[in-house]
Amino acid sequence: MSYLSAFVQYHAAARIALLVPREAFEPAPAVDSAVIVLEPRDRAASGRLSAEREDELWRLVQAAFRERRKMIHNVLSRQLPIDRSRLDAALGAARIAPDRRPQTLAVDEWLALLAAIGPIGPDRRGRGSSSEPSVLGEPDAPEAAAEEATEPGVAPP
Repeated sequence: MSYLSAFVQYHAAARIALLVPREAFEPAPAVDSAVIVLEPRDRAASGRLSAEREDELWRLVQAAFRERRKMIHNVLSRQLPIDRSRLDAALGAARIAPDRRPQTLAVDEWLALLAAIGPIGPDRRGRGSSSEPSVLGEPDAPEAAAEEATEPGVAPP
């Protein structure tokens, strides 16, 4: 499973509509293909997350897939603003072994982990003081912009 797989499976039921043999392509690939149908899930259905919690779900999944070949315990403890003891307890409550890799978790397991973790908190990656550059590398404060616009040793206008 990948981030995209988890996202699609949460939002839609997927089914194979048609198998396409490799011979249908020129040049023929090494694998057969398939045409899939995605049927969107009812947004009002029970078990759907609120918009805020869904945002946290995707932050959780995205954090895990930043280092997807690593163990889930290690990657989440580095990528999320939660302490290790809380993460250990959440993994235990969700019945997810800490040495599993993110790509082995099903959507239901991601949902169980999110429920066990509780609120994740704001995403602070790349956010420093106002004198540090923003995530996009642009200054956060007008004074910083003026400083960057002048040559070294020359006072701003």
